[in-house]
Amino acid sequence: MYFKKSRGSVSHVLAFSLPVMISQACDSLMMLTDRYLLSQVDPIFAAASMSGGMTAFLFWIFGAGLLGFVSALASQYMGANEPAKAKAVVAQSLILSVILSIPLLLFGEPLARFYFSFLKMPIEELPLALTYFSLIIQCCFFVFLKVSFSSYFSGIGKTKIVMYVNIIGLILNIPLSYFLIHGGFGEAWSGVKGAALGTICAEVFMTLLYIGIFLRHYSKNMKWSFNSDICKKLLKYGSPMGMEFFVLTFAFNTFLTMFHSFGIDAAKAISVTSSWSWLTVLPFFGLNVGVMSLVGHAMGEGNPTLATQITRSALKIAFGIVAIATVCFIGFTEPLVSTFGIANGSKAYELAKFMVLTLPLYCIFDALEFVLTATLRASGDTFFCLKVSTLSQWTCVTICFYGTYYGHFSPKMIWCIFIVALFIQSCIFGYRYLQGSWKLLKVTDSDFAH
Repeated sequence: MYFKKSRGSVSHVLAFSLPVMISQACDSLMMLTDRYLLSQVDPIFAAASMSGGMTAFLFWIFGAGLLGFVSALASQYMGANEPAKAKAVVAQSLILSVILSIPLLLFGEPLARFYFSFLKMPIEELPLALTYFSLIIQCCFFVFLKVSFSSYFSGIGKTKIVMYVNIIGLILNIPLSYFLIHGGFGEAWSGVKGAALGTICAEVFMTLLYIGIFLRHYSKNMKWSFNSDICKKLLKYGSPMGMEFFVLTFAFNTFLTMFHSFGIDAAKAISVTSSWSWLTVLPFFGLNVGVMSLVGHAMGEGNPTLATQITRSALKIAFGIVAIATVCFIGFTEPLVSTFGIANGSKAYELAKFMVLTLPLYCIFDALEFVLTATLRASGDTFFCLKVSTLSQWTCVTICFYGTYYGHFSPKMIWCIFIVALFIQSCIFGYRYLQGSWKLLKVTDSDFAH
């Protein structure tokens, strides 16, 4: 399961993480395909689905982050040779999925209505975005279940299951969304409603597929009862992780929104830059999950030396990705910018060109952060990650807010402040990792016999 002959090597970490990277790519491709299909019908549909979808993502990211710790906790129990407790983690995550879904189902829509109004969303976009959000938020329970099972499979080393399920979901989603968006079930379920329904069907199908696989092959002798000890661990270490994800998402969305206040040229530039940065950072998400699982397994064994080796190998992979991205950003800057239809020589073009040229720095600091925080979280150092991310990101947002609305900073200056904040954040995580206090943490109660 864990490539015993080469544990901790680059090939080991890459082979383990690659299926999760592909899974992340499938999720993003589903989202991009929906946006593209909607834009072919009416550009405002694509804008509304993005607003509604990002808001739904913001609302459930805390729960998804909390349940994402299932991966680290299950892997630690597997490393401690306690598979029964790893399965018990799944049972607790199902209970928490129900609890986390209730407030979203009850209060999600009125909160979203207030959020959209507060942001002064255009009147023609508001009802469409709210419709999309209202439908998508209804499947939050299935989203939480999907995160729980995918995290469990990643935690026990079955990352290929996660990959296969996501590929099947992608194959289902694309034609179904096309059919629905173009009025396959009549005008009542076309456009934005059709895109939402297609997404819901794909999410539900993938969740049921996970449940079927788990019940058929992994639920033998499993106790489905409430386990207060494991549930407390999941809440203790998962809640800071969920809150960290929420803070990061909220801060980044706020940063992007502020950038739009510079005008249409800055809006176009940040759109181009964020699109390319997202594609580059995408593999890091899969690598993050892989490192969490592998380091969690090693820490469960009581083997911090192996955890260190895994982290070093992951950093080599991450820097390899950064090197490829750097060549593309520096060598093909102009084609990357002009692909989005920005006129050569315009203010938007020059700003986007500057930002794309600085993306290698963004990628380096992001690579460090994704790998190092995965190791820290897997060892149980989740509250430290929350404190650093919150302080760093919101200090950056505060400075950028002042510079944008009162200090008359240029868009380039605001972008550079954002890069510097990432640099400082990655340095702090690097210091914490090198300090080594994470090696002494103990999440499980098992006595290591290895």
